[in-house]
Amino acid sequence: MRNETGYFQIGPFTYSVENGITEGDTVCSLYARVSSVFIDHTTMEQTYQLEFKHAVLNEIYKIKVEYSELLTSGISSLMRLGLDVTNSNKQSLSNALLASIPYAEVVFVVTSYGFNKFKGMQIFITDKVLSKEPIKELLVVQNNKYDLAPKGSLVDWLQMYEDYVKGYPPLELAVVYMLT
Repeated sequence: MRNETGYFQIGPFTYSVENGITEGDTVCSLYARVSSVFIDHTTMEQTYQLEFKHAVLNEIYKIKVEYSELLTSGISSLMRLGLDVTNSNKQSLSNALLASIPYAEVVFVVTSYGFNKFKGMQIFITDKVLSKEPIKELLVVQNNKYDLAPKGSLVDWLQMYEDYVKGYPPLELAVVYMLT
């Protein structure tokens, strides 16, 4: 996709940080492309990371957007964030952004804790993802941190362990992992 001069060529579109997006000999816009696709691993809902040259600040920015904002009917809303959108270029800019999606980095987003499944594999999620087999895909954990600071009494903790953890090997493993 990227050649030695720093240009991206996808179908009829050429993407360049310096020269923007061109379709053939016609300049569509300042540089912009979908650089990442974020997929929620449980719902499979997608959001997109839009990388673009800010029309006023002339710097590269990255923002998360919804698919509807990449379509011709919704792309004008990104003008307020600095994307180079006009009435005359919104169709070609939308087409260029949509064309860049298949070449974007795919990131699976994990938003829970504990045991779960990912593509048929058993995984355990803490601040990172643990699994028996290596995971080829990029997984990112995005969730609120639990407050795991000790509170209460040891007697209460031991009772909770007896009632809910003991005899269930995956939870016993989690306790051993967290205590080491």
